[in-house]
Amino acid sequence: MGQTGRVIAIVSQAWTADAGEAADRYRAGIEEFGDFHRGQPGFRGRVLLRSDSDTTHFTNIRFFDRVEDYEAMIHRPGYAERIEALAAHLRPHEGAPGKDVAEVVVHDWPLDDGLPHGHDGEDAHDAHDGRSGRDDGRP
Repeated sequence: MGQTGRVIAIVSQAWTADAGEAADRYRAGIEEFGDFHRGQPGFRGRVLLRSDSDTTHFTNIRFFDRVEDYEAMIHRPGYAERIEALAAHLRPHEGAPGKDVAEVVVHDWPLDDGLPHGHDGEDAHDAHDGRSGRDDGRP
């Protein structure tokens, strides 16, 4: 796993008001939120996924050493304001699941410490060779 101990993932779903401007602003807001996350002890990385079948649907996965690290982050000054700013680009989605906590039990991340890292705003498609999710040239 490249590290010792347990890693947890906080998984949440969001639907933007539209697939254009609202989705772009939501994604930009998530990117800007990265510095806040990186300032939290126990934060390991994050991934924002956008559905191909419904481009208003995003899955946000944040990785932490412990649930307590995540809970400490959401109680830091400024967190609620950032969430409110992101929510301005969202629409309600009936039947949307709530936030979920999961333990990372298997991963194949091709990075030094075995966990995902952001690409500092780089589009995920641009970060690899276009054949797979890997950035090491393997199919």
